[in-house]
Amino acid sequence: NYYDIISMSYLFLSCTEKLKVKRVDAQKTQFSGELINYHDTSLPLPDLKVILKVDGEVDSTYQLHANEYLIDSLVGIKRIPKNSPFKFKFSLPVSRKSFNHYSLEIVQP
Repeated sequence: NYYDIISMSYLFLSCTEKLKVKRVDAQKTQFSGELINYHDTSLPLPDLKVILKVDGEVDSTYQLHANEYLIDSLVGIKRIPKNSPFKFKFSLPVSRKSFNHYSLEIVQP
């Protein structure tokens, strides 16, 4: 089944440990890091889902398309090559102090 193959492929895509979260201003927080495709072929770029939590409870969720999270020099690229880090950087309209836990999920296109 084609869908199952694609689903399995995205198990090989991960965010590196270089994820950084920083305050931009009173109402804006920046996330930056890298995605790496460990699959043996290139893959269509996924969406990224950011889940912000306060004391273990989900406070807000954001889903970003590749053109919203890729660094400027990579915007327009449609696929992530194998074994190549892809840098991302985006800001969300929330104060860094408004959440105490976050998670980043890769959403298959």
